[in-house]
Amino acid sequence: MWKAIKINTPVIYMGLTWGASELVLGYFLHMLKAPLTGSLLMPVGIICMMSVYMKTGSRRAMVLTSVIAATMKLLTILIVPVSSFYLVVNPVVAILLEGAVLVFPITLLRKRLFNKMTYNMLLNFASISIGIFFYKICFLSFQILLKGETGAPALGMLSISDNFSFLITQTLISAFLVICYLILYVKITVSPVIKKTFN
Repeated sequence: MWKAIKINTPVIYMGLTWGASELVLGYFLHMLKAPLTGSLLMPVGIICMMSVYMKTGSRRAMVLTSVIAATMKLLTILIVPVSSFYLVVNPVVAILLEGAVLVFPITLLRKRLFNKMTYNMLLNFASISIGIFFYKICFLSFQILLKGETGAPALGMLSISDNFSFLITQTLISAFLVICYLILYVKITVSPVIKKTFN
């Protein structure tokens, strides 16, 4: 029983942290009309998933973390007008897709996090960037489908320049922020005992 609680606690904590960041930080960034809002929120979810995986070693735990975060975001449907349902559906689906698509890239990070740091951080940057890019392709596809079925606004119908920013520029920014976190994690917070665990 206690073992199960130890495994589930990081999932619950990080899921709630991720969900709260989407609710609070996401709300203020959108209210302020901050540029590149998505590229700032994306790393939060990835870092929450990484933290869960490093503590549990479970891919399922990462997916469950995204489900908890998405459930929190889904609660906003109680205060959003029916005509603006997509303001809830889009971020909920985005969180779930992030949880599903980023599982594999995050799994790769753990295996090479502490050896040949400079070289592997470049590989980590590449794998995270590819993962985010693929997630965004999936999300754009969903939005195009949603627009076709309901007429809701879709990112997939933005201009080529806007889509380039969404797919490339914001992806690289998000991946860079994740790598910055990883470097700090390795340099500052990880003890030699934990390093041996991951080697």
